[in-house]
Amino acid sequence: MFSPDGAYCKFTCLPKEAAQFLKDTGNVPFKYIKNRKILQGSLQQLLYGSAEGGDSFKELTEANLLRKKLDFVKSIISGWVLGGGLGCLEEPKYFKWDGPQLEDGKRQDWVTVGRYGGDKR
Repeated sequence: MFSPDGAYCKFTCLPKEAAQFLKDTGNVPFKYIKNRKILQGSLQQLLYGSAEGGDSFKELTEANLLRKKLDFVKSIISGWVLGGGLGCLEEPKYFKWDGPQLEDGKRQDWVTVGRYGGDKR
């Protein structure tokens, strides 16, 4: 979730060992899902840590591919702008996450934003 100005973010992430396990196997044991953390702060802080260094989430956000996920969100928003508004993707199938994810048939969290009836096809 982003602040209205896009400067602050809440990011749900897996423990580092779980993120690696997902990358290697395509699966995440439930014990790791129960231990997810919600980090919040400026994007600068989440990606690089603060100047004080006491609240650095860098290793955790790197393991959970925050930068790659932000690039993915940015591409979708750009698609909405080009498509004419929120939820208006000309080619929705073009926007697919290519990072680590659970194997087919496993539980996943899905989020959709769009106009009535879904994205334009």
